[in-house]
Amino acid sequence: TRQRSTADIWVRFEEPHSHAPQHTIYTPAAADAATLEAARTLVLVDDEISTGTTLNNLCAALLTRSPAVD
Repeated sequence: TRQRSTADIWVRFEEPHSHAPQHTIYTPAAADAATLEAARTLVLVDDEISTGTTLNNLCAALLTRSPAVD
């Protein structure tokens, strides 16, 4: 999201070719965070893929929080 929140930040990533390149994902509820951290598979869906850069940046950010993904 590009919305500001008082919640803790989960990860940030860049979408360099966008008009609004900075994105923030806020920390989910504790149960959801534990599930995400234990995830072994990551599936990313983007309805406007123009380059792989955004997905690579998002993936890299998420992998810092979900190291079990292989």
